Amino acid sequence: HLVMQPEQSKRFLNDPNGKREVLMEMLVDDFIIVAVVRVLAKQRSTLAAAQRDPGSEGNSEKPEEKDEQEASEAGVEEVEHILRLELPFTQDRVAIAQDEFNARAGEWQLVDWNNICDGNHPVILP
Repeated sequence: HLVMQPEQSKRFLNDPNGKREVLMEMLVDDFIIVAVVRVLAKQRSTLAAAQRDPGSEGNSEKPEEKDEQEASEAGVEEVEHILRLELPFTQDRVAIAQDEFNARAGEWQLVDWNNICDGNHPVILP
């Protein structure tokens, strides 16, 4: 997906040279590559009640041994997780002034897990 300003969208759609001009403008701006990854996994989820240790002070709690045994015997289910990763690129302004394209990649960032936060980019994929 390309995310454009309203003015860029109008030029892109209506001006005969608009597509090329807008794409060139976008190439010299900072940008983000977005990857949506589907991960199939086998996982086990359990809730275990904690029980206070009568011989200790404070809030020291530990799970009952019976709960731990039940958890290890609980069924494993196959699940799907959707991860949204973003890789920011920053343009080298000195290189752009010399008509060179030189973008520096940042680091991949996990910005969403199962569409909980909708990422930090305005385009949300279905």
